[in-house]
Amino acid sequence: AAQWLDLARYADTNGYNNDEDRTMWPWRDWVINAFDSNMPYNRFLIEQLAGDLLPDPKRSQLIATGFLRNQGHNTEGGIIQEEYRVEYVADRVHTTATVFLGLSMQCARCHDHKYDPISQKEYFQFFSLFNNVDEKQARYSKFVAAEPFIQVPSAQQERILDTIQKEIDSLKQRVSDKESKTEAMLQQWLAEHSDAEIATQFGHQQLHHFPLEEPAPNIDLSAPIPAFDQLHPENRATLVGNIHWSKGHKNKAIQFGGSAHAILGDIADFDGTKPFSISVWIYPTQTNGMAILSKMDEVDSFRGYDLLLENGKVTSHIVHHWPDNALKVSSQTTVAKDTWSHVVLTYDGSQKAAGIKIYINGQPSGLDILNNNLRNTTSTVKPFHLGLREKSLPFHGQIDELTIFQGQLQPENITELFRDQPLSNIVDWIKKPFKEQSPERQAYLKKLVLEKIDTEYPSIQKQLTDKQQEHSSISQQIPHVMVMKEMQPPRETFILNRGQYDQPTEKVSPNVPAVLRSFTATSPANRLQLAQWLVHPTHPLTARVAVNRFWENYFGTGLVKTTEDFGVTGEFPSHPDLLDYLATTFVDSGWDVKSLQKLIVMSATYKQDSKITPDNFARDPENRLLSRGPRFRLTAETIRDNALAISGLLKTTVGGPSVKPYQPAGLWEDVTVERRGKYIPDQGDGLFRRSMYTFWKRTCPPPSMVTFDAPNREVCVARRSRTNTPLQSLVLLNDPTYVEAARALAQLMIAASGNDEHSIHAGFRRCVARDARADELPLITELL
Repeated sequence: AAQWLDLARYADTNGYNNDEDRTMWPWRDWVINAFDSNMPYNRFLIEQLAGDLLPDPKRSQLIATGFLRNQGHNTEGGIIQEEYRVEYVADRVHTTATVFLGLSMQCARCHDHKYDPISQKEYFQFFSLFNNVDEKQARYSKFVAAEPFIQVPSAQQERILDTIQKEIDSLKQRVSDKESKTEAMLQQWLAEHSDAEIATQFGHQQLHHFPLEEPAPNIDLSAPIPAFDQLHPENRATLVGNIHWSKGHKNKAIQFGGSAHAILGDIADFDGTKPFSISVWIYPTQTNGMAILSKMDEVDSFRGYDLLLENGKVTSHIVHHWPDNALKVSSQTTVAKDTWSHVVLTYDGSQKAAGIKIYINGQPSGLDILNNNLRNTTSTVKPFHLGLREKSLPFHGQIDELTIFQGQLQPENITELFRDQPLSNIVDWIKKPFKEQSPERQAYLKKLVLEKIDTEYPSIQKQLTDKQQEHSSISQQIPHVMVMKEMQPPRETFILNRGQYDQPTEKVSPNVPAVLRSFTATSPANRLQLAQWLVHPTHPLTARVAVNRFWENYFGTGLVKTTEDFGVTGEFPSHPDLLDYLATTFVDSGWDVKSLQKLIVMSATYKQDSKITPDNFARDPENRLLSRGPRFRLTAETIRDNALAISGLLKTTVGGPSVKPYQPAGLWEDVTVERRGKYIPDQGDGLFRRSMYTFWKRTCPPPSMVTFDAPNREVCVARRSRTNTPLQSLVLLNDPTYVEAARALAQLMIAASGNDEHSIHAGFRRCVARDARADELPLITELL
């Protein structure tokens, strides 16, 4: 499985400049489980290339497609997204061709080569098979997956969430039962109460009202200002920057300019499931890129809500995590500059974009829905800002008469606010027959009746809210794993001049290079057909490339030395008949991976003595003729795992998130933006897990493994180099992992017997599976 991580360029970070953490370890678990369960190689290939296109795909089959999403991902704010999207697709082409075909196709991206069997047109035909995922750029934040992605809960999380969801469904049914009785309940209540009691019970609930009048001359504007909120005089506002007052819509209004803004305190913190309304008058002197108001945390993925002007349109975000867990709408009506306009935002708490309404000068505006996937809380500890979105988008112009309501205002109320009239008394229309009310007002009345009259409803609603928040809290802890998902309709693909993303020329359709088409009449039109084409029994490359890689694992060198290149620039097989035999046997066995490896390790070739004689070395220096058994240095991961295993420290737990064993301090700080990264080693078992579970940061991969030739996994690596340097000795002498392993081994040796000779034999048995020879005992004894 460790080799497959190199091939699939698996890492725990996004790479590029920001290189923040990502969550793809569930895909690694899928790979480990696939090898452990001896999944047939043809199915192993199909699920990784096209698991999402299988009929009714399981979650595990979707996770498998992470193979194609393991590439680096640039989260910098100033990039051209299309440029990098094309690079991601090109990376998938390179990876698929290298891993399954043993071919280097990327040279054909720019132009044709005279003697290359793959043309540029054929490259982009193959490219089009991977060019159909609607990939979104992720923001610069830890553990944020780029769309498309899925949630991958653990078995325990699933059980808990299922239990909570059943409780939520039960509570919703109780709410629904009560809603069906609201009409009768309302009529009975109205009959028993006076108009004054009706007005008191159902009146509008203003939470805050800021007239935004100029404070008295004796007020120190550099200190928090009292009585800014007419309904809560105890609340204090802080004015920042060059603020002054001028003639407003009503009396005076605040004049904003530059970076000036007002901080109104910890107010109006709505969690995304509660309805609210905000009314404000604005006089913008420009109409683009300005925040009217906000309660938002720009650092924490823009959690909260705002009200902006973008190209004259009133825009609102309601966000848990931008952009994958958020709402965004924009008005189709524009606001004029240098004139007063009344703006109202209402939200019904449904977590749907359809629940947002924007009114401009008393009239509802049509809305463009730009984001519609809110699932979790929008609550934030950041204060309410007027004239700024926490740190950006300062407002230029005047703002007046800010009012915040709990609940969703009705259209007539908004008209009254626009006309500066008192809000109409609900008594004026509530006695009208229920069936004659508009659908919006019926829904509004149901909610009012349940909240104001039904004595059981508040308790049920609180239980429902608590359970929804509990569900949301657990859901936020579930890892998001990037997967493949086809676009509908498919994206058009063009040959790109010189491979440049912005220079499309001739349109092409999905296909594979002509040099590989002859064995089957059909050509792949999507990734599933491509995967099925690759595992066709008569495919000339797939099985040969796979068995050559398994052979390399046992002999150090493949039958084709250039494991990554079976093309014209690769090396010819040392034993072509043997390669053909292994490939056909592999296919005939049903692509049985364990059976193939058993065949290799039980062969007379593998069982040969690995000793080298001068004559043997002269005739076969690299053992390409297989004249002796294999003998080569272990991989970086195996060296470390071997040390932990013989010392008794190795923890064999299977699966789960990556761990952070010992590493020199300060390395992450040197390679991360603004030195934000800090490597904190795990405690306990995390220090001694198998090396393939080690956290892999692309800009700073585990240094002890890099010293033993591990790649950074920025791109697909089919064959590691094998070097011998003094640094490797220093790692074994100084790395705390090996120091602790040596100490643990010594303790086991001492505990094994009471005398030195028995202790040495015990150590030899653990390390090399034999007793010490007579000539070795004196040498080791001298070191004790």
